[in-house]
Amino acid sequence: MNLINPSQSRKVRLLVFLFFAIMTILLLFTQVHLAFNYLPIESISTISNFWFFAAVFVLWILTFMWLLLTDATISSEKLEKLILILIFVLVFPLFWKIALFNGLPAFDGGTFSIGIMTTSSQGHLVGPYVASSDYFAMYPGSFLTGDFFSSILGLNSFEAVHYFEILTFLILVTILFVLFVRITKSTKLSGLAIVLIVLANQLLDRWYMHPVVYGVLLFAVMLFLLSRKNTSSPVLIILVVLAATIDHFITSLLLVAILGTFFLVGRLSRRNFVSLPTLLFSILSVVIWVIYMSWTQVLGTVLIPLLDFNLFGTSYVSNLASANVSQVPFWANATQFASLIIVYILGSVATLYILFNRRERKDQNKLFACSALVGIASLCLLATIVSPGGGQYYRFLLYGSFLTAPMLLLAVKSLGRKWLSMLIILILVLSFSSFLLSGRSIEQDSWYSYELSGASFLSGRAETVYSGSPSVANVLGMSGAWNVSWVTLPEPAVLDSKTVLNKTTDLVSNFIVNSQTGYNVFYMSNRSFFDYERLFGLDSKLLNNILNPVFTSNKIYDNGYVKIYD
Repeated sequence: MNLINPSQSRKVRLLVFLFFAIMTILLLFTQVHLAFNYLPIESISTISNFWFFAAVFVLWILTFMWLLLTDATISSEKLEKLILILIFVLVFPLFWKIALFNGLPAFDGGTFSIGIMTTSSQGHLVGPYVASSDYFAMYPGSFLTGDFFSSILGLNSFEAVHYFEILTFLILVTILFVLFVRITKSTKLSGLAIVLIVLANQLLDRWYMHPVVYGVLLFAVMLFLLSRKNTSSPVLIILVVLAATIDHFITSLLLVAILGTFFLVGRLSRRNFVSLPTLLFSILSVVIWVIYMSWTQVLGTVLIPLLDFNLFGTSYVSNLASANVSQVPFWANATQFASLIIVYILGSVATLYILFNRRERKDQNKLFACSALVGIASLCLLATIVSPGGGQYYRFLLYGSFLTAPMLLLAVKSLGRKWLSMLIILILVLSFSSFLLSGRSIEQDSWYSYELSGASFLSGRAETVYSGSPSVANVLGMSGAWNVSWVTLPEPAVLDSKTVLNKTTDLVSNFIVNSQTGYNVFYMSNRSFFDYERLFGLDSKLLNNILNPVFTSNKIYDNGYVKIYD
C-alpha cells in the first residue's frame, strides 16, 4: 500500500533523508534550561528559542511522515523504515533524556541509580539505604543488571542509567517494529503503529529507568517469541518469564496471563500455541519466587505495592492534583483525551471486531494480537478490582497500546484510504502537543545539584531527618547519606489537604520534641513547598504558620535553596 506515490528519484529521496537528519541534529542539540519554575506544562519554558524549535519540529515531523509513507529506494525497505523509526524516537520521546544527559537522572532514574550504587558498594542487594530496600526486594535482577552494565563499561551509576535508558528504548522499538511487520504485513503501518504508541503512551517517558523499563522490554520479547509461526520454543519463553520475575515481578504476572490466554485460545482453535508444561512451569516459577520472598520476610514489599499502587506520577493531571486540573491548558487536556480515545478505546474496539469476525480471525497473527490483549486486559481488570483505590487500570495504558495500535491501523486500513488518511492527518495535528506533554513535568521530575549538595551535608551523620517532601528520601540516597533515617509525608496522591495539615503538624511537633537529643534535623527545600502548595493546594501563609517553630530553630545549612535546621 503506497499512500503517497509521487515520481521520485533515488537522489531526491536521499536529499530529503539528509534534510531530515539535519533537522534531527538541530532538535537534539537544542539547549534545555531547568530553572525550577514549576508550571502545568513545563516543557515550553525550558526549551531555548521555543518558536524556532517549534518550526523545525513541524518541518521535521512532516518530512518524517513523507519518508515513512513513501516507498524506499534501497533494496531493503524494512531496514530503511526501521532506521527512520529509530531516528524518530531519538527525538520523540528520548529528546528530554538526551538533552539532560550531563545532568542527574530524573524521577525514578534517581532511585535506580541509588540501587546500582548500593549494590556495587555493599556487594549485596539489600543495603543500608532503607528506601531502596523495597525496590531491591521487588526487582533485584534490575539492579544486578545495572551494576553489571556500569562495571563492564566503567560508568558511574548516573551515567549507566542514562546510557541504559536510551539503549533499552531503541531495542524495544526495534523489537516492536519487527513484531508489527508480522502482524500488519506492512512496514508503513508498523511505523505508524510505533508513532501512535509514542504519541499516546504518556507512561513511556515517565519512568526514567524505573525497573518497569526492563519489564516492558521483556514483555515485547515475549510477544516477539509468541508471534513466530513456530512457537515451540518453551525454553526461551520460560527464560523470559524467569527474567521478568526477578527484574520486574509485575510484568511476569502479565506474561503468565498472556500465556494462559494463548493456551486457552490454542485449545479452542485446536492449535498448539503454548504447551501445558510451558504454562505450568511459568506459573510455578512465579509462585516459587513469591514463596522465596516470603521466606526472606519481605512478602509485604512484593505483594502490597503490587495491589496498593496509587496513580501519582502516571499522568500530568495527577501530578498537578485534582485541585489544580484547571491550570492545565485546554490543548493539553484535548491532546491527552484524544490519544486515549484513539489508541485505547478505538483500538480495543478494533481488537474486539477482529476477535469476533471469523474471517479476520483466520489470520494467525491477528488472532495472536487479540489473544495477547485479552490476557493483558483481564489481569489489569482483576488487579483494578482488588486494588485499593482501583489505580491498577493504568497498567493497561502502559502495556495495552503495544497491541491496540497495530490492530487499530489494520481496522482503519480495511475501511479505506480516506479513513487512514484522516488518521494520519490527526497524528500530525497531535504530534507537537504530544511532544510537549512528554516533557510536561521535566522541571519537577529532574534532580538538581543544589538539592544533592544539601543532602550531602548530612552524609556520615547519624541523624533522623524530618521533611514534608517525600522526595527527600531519593535526594539523601543519591547523595550517599545512607546512615540517616527520615520521617516524611506519604506520597501526595494518597493525602487530602486536611490530612496533610495534620501530618505536617505532627512532623513539626515530633521534630521539636526530639531535637533536644541532638540527632534530629529538619530538611526544607523549594521542592517541599511545591509539594505543599501545588500538589496539596495549601495556602502558603497557613503552611508557614505550621512550620514557624522549625524556622525559629537553629539553621545549620543554607545554600539559598535547601535549608536544614536542628
